[in-house]
Amino acid sequence: MHLPPHTHPERYPITGAFSLFTKRDIPSQQIDAGSIIATVREPMLVLDADLHVIFANHSFYSSFHVDEKETKGQRIYDLGNGQWNIPALKQLLEELLPKNTVFNDFEVEHEFPEIGQRTMLLNARRIYKEHEKTQFILLAIEDITEHMKTRAELRSRDTQLSLIKTHTCDIIFAIGLEADDIFRFLWVNQRFLEATGLAENQIVGKPIQEVIPEPAHKLVLGKYREAIRIGKAVRWEETSVYPAGKKTGEVSVAPVFDTSGNCTQLIGTVHDITEQKQAYEELAASEEKFSRLANESLVGIYIIQDGVFKYINPRLAEIFGYTEEELIDRLGPAQLVFEEDRALVTENIRKRLEGEEKSAHYTFRGITREREIVEIEAFGSFTHYQGKAAVIGSLLDITEQKTNEQSLIHLQKQTRQIIDTARDAFVSMDANGNITDWNPQAEETFGWCREEAIGQPISKIIIPPKSRQAHEKGLKHFLTSGEGPVLNQHIETNALHRDGYTFPVELSIVPAYNDDSVSFHAFIRNLSAQAEARKKLKDSLVGTIVAVSKAVEARDPYTAGHQQRVAQLARCIAQEMGLDTDRVDGLRMGATIHDIGKIYLPSEILSKPTRLSETEFDLIKTHCQVGYNILKDIEFPWPIADIAHQHHERLDGSGYPQGLKGDEICLEARIVAVADVVEAISSHRPYRAGLGIDIALQEIRKHRGELYEPAAVDACLSLCRKKNFSFE
Repeated sequence: MHLPPHTHPERYPITGAFSLFTKRDIPSQQIDAGSIIATVREPMLVLDADLHVIFANHSFYSSFHVDEKETKGQRIYDLGNGQWNIPALKQLLEELLPKNTVFNDFEVEHEFPEIGQRTMLLNARRIYKEHEKTQFILLAIEDITEHMKTRAELRSRDTQLSLIKTHTCDIIFAIGLEADDIFRFLWVNQRFLEATGLAENQIVGKPIQEVIPEPAHKLVLGKYREAIRIGKAVRWEETSVYPAGKKTGEVSVAPVFDTSGNCTQLIGTVHDITEQKQAYEELAASEEKFSRLANESLVGIYIIQDGVFKYINPRLAEIFGYTEEELIDRLGPAQLVFEEDRALVTENIRKRLEGEEKSAHYTFRGITREREIVEIEAFGSFTHYQGKAAVIGSLLDITEQKTNEQSLIHLQKQTRQIIDTARDAFVSMDANGNITDWNPQAEETFGWCREEAIGQPISKIIIPPKSRQAHEKGLKHFLTSGEGPVLNQHIETNALHRDGYTFPVELSIVPAYNDDSVSFHAFIRNLSAQAEARKKLKDSLVGTIVAVSKAVEARDPYTAGHQQRVAQLARCIAQEMGLDTDRVDGLRMGATIHDIGKIYLPSEILSKPTRLSETEFDLIKTHCQVGYNILKDIEFPWPIADIAHQHHERLDGSGYPQGLKGDEICLEARIVAVADVVEAISSHRPYRAGLGIDIALQEIRKHRGELYEPAAVDACLSLCRKKNFSFE
């Protein structure tokens, strides 16, 4: 039975299990349906005719927080205390087998007790096993909750953008770029029309020279080009005369780039400061009144312009021990700031002058005329003084306040709360290796309560005996040299439980310095569950690979055991070359199914007792690509698919199917190539008797470095000549 394609391929992934389950050209005896369903990332169920669950994949268990015991054999409506008792779904499932119907992308929104409200797409098909005269239902579940949320968020953002364009007090516009350096208005908001007095058809689609009057449009063109050149927003102040009158605005234009790095448009905003400019002029007229008030203030007040003080009140002069005359037009903020804080103060002033921040509030250390340090709290904002940009603000002497002490107390409480609620064990020790801190998770992880652990040597409590000497040696080395190879990084090791067993952990240790002493703080995560999961996954992969290998070789009696023998030799070569254990295991797995592509070849060709014709050999050579196509989408932790694809490639590019050369061929495939040649020459073939190991070794020695990986050839020769390797 061939199933129709997914209704919404652009939105949701096709349920791969349906395709695999229903392909006519793959014999049912060659695939393991359960294994296929188990690897699919979407939750899947197989139901019998009475709607009892006979199989559920891992994704179903993890997605809906149920286990196999409470699922298998249950009617679907009884699962999870009836959480799948969905009337609409019930009707569809009960009609599916009797009426031989299907349903695609049936959308269901349902509240689950464990995982909350979910939106799902359900797909179901009838599966009929001819030889058993039985029928089943394959039900696939796609959770589209997050997708629906994303669509809602996009709609919300579109609405927000529309509201901003319609209701903002600022002018917003977009500029398009054309050839020959032409900039045209793409759209403007209503505020643009109100501020300029122009109609929309007088602006949209027009070059900016026809909208912005002289001489401002020359400035504007230059700013647009600058924004594109530097790749970020450019800001400036602009004054122009429009039908609505003379307007002054703070303009900001930012470029928008496509994925190729080309600027496609400019988005701009204009903040109308016409009234603000007038207010500044009125403010200048009232400076005398301001000065009288400032002179009586208990807070230091200042105006900074061009790097120097243009105005200070008596209180600011008093804080730093100067007279007003000694500061105004003579000194700037840099001369009154402690050296280590000058960069902070300078940057805050720059941001306000350049418009990145309108105002600032921060603290710094000042230096008085007598070279004494004072703690200062500063407030400041951008202003115009005598027609030029400036910073105006106030300074408060907070030296006598106890803010530092209060901040420290707050920080200590916050840190303690984080440590006590952490999901990882937190352990501290002093320079003598004795435990000084032990959070609740450490109690759970190691079995020792806080009172029992504090004061104990850490090596006695959580470090396995075989690692204690290395720990003590490393601690002494750090205390004398300051060097610690395990500090400030994540490492995996074993820890000791109170009950005497060891378990894997991830460890991160950070040294902390306090005056002349040092302590060490460690976050420790129990990796037992992850390690067990990795082992089960690896065991499952190994079993699957072995089963597939036997299925391939069962079709070709002359090469029965060929893949196993190649895997045996390839593993020994890799070990001889010094590859790590995990890589050796991966290579062995890949070698075990390197000829999986032959499953698609006619058995008559595989077992032909005479030499193959050119056409037959060309067909044989397709097994590499076929094997790769079978394996490429399976997420192995090793390059299994590449081994199947490349084991007939040769260093000089004379191999197939891709003609790869040298390091273009993965190392594992180069090793399997050597093992494959040795096994093939030395063993019996359908068209000839085995030539023996000596002839095989002569072949790889002759073409070492030309066709075959030198290191793999050397390792193979050593195994066979010096270490008496033989095939099992």
